[in-house]
Amino acid sequence: MNIQELTELLKNRASHRKYLQTPVTEEQIRALVDCARLAPSGHNHQPWRFLALSNKTLLNDMAAIVVKSLKSLFPSLPETEIQMLEKYKFFMEHFKDAPLVIVVLGKKDSYTTTELLCKYNLTLPKPELYDMELLGIGAAIQNLLLAAQAQGLGTCWLSEPVVYAQKELEVLLNVAAPYHIVSLISVGVPAKEKKGAPRLSVDELLEIRTTSK
Repeated sequence: MNIQELTELLKNRASHRKYLQTPVTEEQIRALVDCARLAPSGHNHQPWRFLALSNKTLLNDMAAIVVKSLKSLFPSLPETEIQMLEKYKFFMEHFKDAPLVIVVLGKKDSYTTTELLCKYNLTLPKPELYDMELLGIGAAIQNLLLAAQAQGLGTCWLSEPVVYAQKELEVLLNVAAPYHIVSLISVGVPAKEKKGAPRLSVDELLEIRTTSK
């Protein structure tokens, strides 16, 4: 693959929220995770695991948990915020209609910098500003999304179901320490073609410095 082919693959990747009910095969699932596992990670800790779920009852139960957790917040919110969340609910539960959902799990590891911070009370940037586990898991997810695109599959990377119902979902799925749920990824044959979202140009993002100042 040359740079032009890679760029086209990246440009054409989009977030799909509606799918045909064509099953995703085990071979396709294994190919997705095979690509995901090749991502870099801090100290090569490889802090990820993946659950591939296609059982509709389970996916509906997951979505119901997310909605229940979301609605539990309503008594503390003004009506305007409740109305906004009601409209946004689709974006938190649409994964239930996908033929496949991949649950991405992460493991919190101890790194040298973290250990030194605790042991010697050093003044260094807080670990959450450069979270090695999440950086590595994000790279693994990107690999997975591109592998899906290369197979003609659509995906949507979801974090908000986890924001609202992480612990409840972990109980349902029997996720035990040291792992925790980081994201959900819906996967399937897209119901329709979709272009990638607009991006800022290189000139808007890049500063090239050729001097020391």
